[in-house]
Amino acid sequence: MSDPDAPANRHRGEPVSRPAGRAERAATWLQRAIGAGLCLLVLGILVHPQLPNNGYDRWVVTLATLLVAAAAWFVPRRLRPVGTSWSPRRWMWVGAGTWCAGGVLALYEAYLSGYHVSWDAGVVKQAALLPRTQFTPFLVEYFSRYPNNAVLMAVDRLVWHVQHATGVGFDASYALLNAALFMIASGLLYLTVRVVRGAAWAVVALLLMDFLIGVSAWMSVPYTDLLALWTPIGAVLLLIATLRSSGWRGPVLAALAGIALGIGYQVKVTPVVGLVAFAITALFAVGRRGRVGRVVLLGSVAAAVLAFLAASSITSTVSGRLSGTEPLTSGHAASPMVYVAQGLRVQYIPDDRVDMIGGYDGAIDRGTYDMTGDQQARVARSAISRRLRELGPGGLMRFEANKMAFNWGDGMFWAHGEGHDMSQPPTRTGAAARPAVAWSFPGHGLYRLHVDLANTVWFSLLLLTGLGLLRSRYSPEVLLLALTVVGIAVFVLLFQGRSRYLIGHVPVLIALACALAPRPTAPSPTAERRMQHARSFVGRR
Repeated sequence: MSDPDAPANRHRGEPVSRPAGRAERAATWLQRAIGAGLCLLVLGILVHPQLPNNGYDRWVVTLATLLVAAAAWFVPRRLRPVGTSWSPRRWMWVGAGTWCAGGVLALYEAYLSGYHVSWDAGVVKQAALLPRTQFTPFLVEYFSRYPNNAVLMAVDRLVWHVQHATGVGFDASYALLNAALFMIASGLLYLTVRVVRGAAWAVVALLLMDFLIGVSAWMSVPYTDLLALWTPIGAVLLLIATLRSSGWRGPVLAALAGIALGIGYQVKVTPVVGLVAFAITALFAVGRRGRVGRVVLLGSVAAAVLAFLAASSITSTVSGRLSGTEPLTSGHAASPMVYVAQGLRVQYIPDDRVDMIGGYDGAIDRGTYDMTGDQQARVARSAISRRLRELGPGGLMRFEANKMAFNWGDGMFWAHGEGHDMSQPPTRTGAAARPAVAWSFPGHGLYRLHVDLANTVWFSLLLLTGLGLLRSRYSPEVLLLALTVVGIAVFVLLFQGRSRYLIGHVPVLIALACALAPRPTAPSPTAERRMQHARSFVGRR
């Protein structure tokens, strides 16, 4: 049956109701293929795990994951409404309370689970105390090689200025900053899930965010993972609004999303995958729009790209000046090929007693240090060629499968895994800090429980998302979320990385899982008559 409003919608450029075309069927199968990939990933993690630095009880976590996933998948389908359901306004107040409680919990974790970081986060923290004239040759070469840390350097200088001006310590100020950024990301997650699924599931999303990130050991670390946390989910929210809008609002919203991703790109490169995901989603969505709508949607993609480039350039310029690291040795920034070469190697980490698959590699790093970009690329390409010959086609496939299982099979996201963090003692003591220390530090009372619970929740979330995508039909919002998750998976697969590189996209995965959560199955007419008969019988008694 034709839609009587279709001509008007087509004229306005809004989505047109029509039978599923070839592009929509292809998008449906793409969503299902992504779901199959997630299910196979979880199966590989459970059957042949590549244990991270925070090893978990394999059999306990496997059994718990299957039980939690089965309950979350089947129980909602058997639920029946009882009494009067809560209004969206009541759920809004529950969401506000959950959001505030999560922020308080995150601040508690950020302040009381601190320790002395020993890697890049520690290098930049100490360098931020020095004027440029006191930089050692090591610091000059470090920031020349990693100019992307200029944003972090600018933030750390600001935090030190706050300490000098107010007396509030660096760690306390950073705890406030990380907690504030966590609350911003949580609020954006709540709004996203409320748009795609409703207020009740938005509360569930907040609870998952609180557990996976809010009480994570990463809350106390002064690094880019938390600084960029809000950018992917903020961009997704704006891009979903873009896909649902028509007229001039679409390009404006897309431009705002591009700005968020451009800022995030300078803080942490990974948010760039959201831009690619939006472009692909738009290609599938144009078929549902009229001629004007297609122009508007493609214009929105162009607006997002231009805004991304502008925001990235401005952020780079401003952070370079505020960081006080310039002048640097030009042309010595790490080549992307270096990260590809590192991503193909396995390195044993003595402090963590674990093989790091496709992560930072000291030999490649030292072999390309203090070189121009072209020199680094030549050395890296040679290392890549040797490694590919060593692995062969079959070995490369096994390596990449193990790398995926290693990076995604870690619900703790490589906590305490960088540098010598695993052996660092807590900086806070006393009764108030005791629960945070027991929960967040290796070797303390609740840490093993924390590791097992975090991995159970994380694996269950991945599995439920995969199952939901397997049963899904094309939806621009779902496709955008799914492609963003695929984007970060491909990024970590191609370049060097660890599971902490996933932190910025955990809110996106939570939003996707909630959007696909099972809905209660409507009772059949026969079952409804039996229920009415039972209620009337009870009433007569």
